[in-house]
Amino acid sequence: MGGLARKQGIGTVYVTNGYITEEALRELSPMLNAYRVDIKAFRDEFYRKVCGAKLQPVLDSAVLARELGMHVEVVNLVIPGENDGPEETKGLISWIIEHLGPETPVHFTRFHPDYHMQDRGATPVATLERIYRQARDLGLRFPYLGNVFSHPFESTYCPVCGEILIERRGFSSTFRNLTAHKCGKCGETIEYVDAVG
Repeated sequence: MGGLARKQGIGTVYVTNGYITEEALRELSPMLNAYRVDIKAFRDEFYRKVCGAKLQPVLDSAVLARELGMHVEVVNLVIPGENDGPEETKGLISWIIEHLGPETPVHFTRFHPDYHMQDRGATPVATLERIYRQARDLGLRFPYLGNVFSHPFESTYCPVCGEILIERRGFSSTFRNLTAHKCGKCGETIEYVDAVG
């Protein structure tokens, strides 16, 4: 199916929790443009307790996807009292920078009490803003906040001059000051995936 999509100029993305065997990912990779993975926490204890799983296979699959040439994006659902501590978020951000690259888009998403986890409130926006600033300070070029509609940190900014490049409001986005993968203000190269990479 991915091969047919590419022939039609349609990109493909694999949205995953990261649990896939190396063999399966290698087999799928020629059909995929992007790999969007949830890294739910940066502690194996969290994975065992909350997910009934292990962290390392998720990290390994993200690294392999990058090695196979896919555009990799990470989503981290920030849950109050579970995975929102400064040391844990620093560990996750540092690992992403070292193993996936500082240009990796990372979405720190607001938790809302639904389904099986209703024993705590929504993630405070101030916590998300702290993580966003921590990510920028550590050298992550494209951090984002998710599930906080119309927040300025939903948008893409030039990591060099701070110019807004892609403005996001909820589910809509508009290119601003971005032409041919260059910031319109300072000329910094901004990598992003076209429809077919």
